[in-house]
Amino acid sequence: MNEQEHAKPLRSWMFCPGDKERFLEKSEVTNADVVLYDLEDGVTWPQKPVARKMLKEHLNKMPWNGPQRYVRVNAPATGLTAEDIMTVAGPGLEGICLTKVESPEEVHWAAGILDAVETLYELPAGSIKILAAVESANSLMQAVDIAKSHERLIGLIFGAEDYALDIGLPANRIAEASELIYARSCIVNAAAAANILSV
Repeated sequence: MNEQEHAKPLRSWMFCPGDKERFLEKSEVTNADVVLYDLEDGVTWPQKPVARKMLKEHLNKMPWNGPQRYVRVNAPATGLTAEDIMTVAGPGLEGICLTKVESPEEVHWAAGILDAVETLYELPAGSIKILAAVESANSLMQAVDIAKSHERLIGLIFGAEDYALDIGLPANRIAEASELIYARSCIVNAAAAANILSV
């Protein structure tokens, strides 16, 4: 799916922690095209169950007059992904951001969970989309395969900090993070090859 197929453009994304009520309340009035609620790095481990509950209640708010709503779920390696998706996915959610994707198989696995959610809520098949986060050297080498892995996938997003940590780069960025140009270029090219977004 490319950007032209969306009823609304997906040019600007605003991150919002999933466990901060004041930010959740303000997310409806943002001018961003998409609000990306966070269950991952923006939420401490003990707060994750609380954030899931808060987000579910927030996503049930109807009518909704704000931007499209996506949720950044925890990575498959954490063991929390399925619970995150089953809790927050449903009516009112346009998609999830699957973090630290390591293979096309992980995208298919998450898509299978979304299949079950859509059946449960009697939503149109394929209506909840996936944004895949590439955040390691391994996933970067598979970026094209990940980008082409499933029809639910609308785009790739680059997790620069985790990628830099994975390849041993220092925390300080120099020359406008020129050391990440190769990785960013790979993401853009992989997304273009699959005719999806590079966020």
